[in-house]
Amino acid sequence: DLPICKDLLMESSNNYSSKQQHPKLSLSAIKQKLQYRQHHAAQYFRCAVKLDRIKDSTATFSRGGDVIGLIMATRCNINPAGPSALEQSHDAAGKILIIHAFCIDKAYQKKGIGKRMLSNYVESIKTMRLRNGIDKLVVRVNETWLMIWLVQKLHFSVQTYYPDQQCYQCELNLNLLGSEDSKRKGLSYWVVDSF
Repeated sequence: DLPICKDLLMESSNNYSSKQQHPKLSLSAIKQKLQYRQHHAAQYFRCAVKLDRIKDSTATFSRGGDVIGLIMATRCNINPAGPSALEQSHDAAGKILIIHAFCIDKAYQKKGIGKRMLSNYVESIKTMRLRNGIDKLVVRVNETWLMIWLVQKLHFSVQTYYPDQQCYQCELNLNLLGSEDSKRKGLSYWVVDSF
């Protein structure tokens, strides 16, 4: 739900895109970025939804529930350095996946939801059947030690500190091959002589 995602981006204290890197973005600019990223990089956009307790374990999710968190990412081909690198257009064949926003509603922060959500996100990226592989996942986190602890717990390494943005760039090496990558590399094989 676009309005809810926009509100999360504006209000969340863990939003690294709009508050720290782009404090002057208008609501319409945020909406435009959300729409672009949802359209061009939909498979890298995830929401956490709070549902009412389900009495029947066979029930399925149809509609409803509150969006309590989101992760929004796009791919690029260069190693992001500086604020302008995160503003590039999505490149579907890009080797680097950049998380632009990782937000949890304030009412649900510090309850383990963010850790589970990011962990699930990383695992889902690892299991995607990609045409072009991804070398690494990049996220910028603010100076909150809790966030640094969170990404390090998920095996991200802190690479760079940007004092002007008051954030750290953290990276997770994935080295995921896509179907096009394996065609270019060729398949491993051995020649065995037998009689």
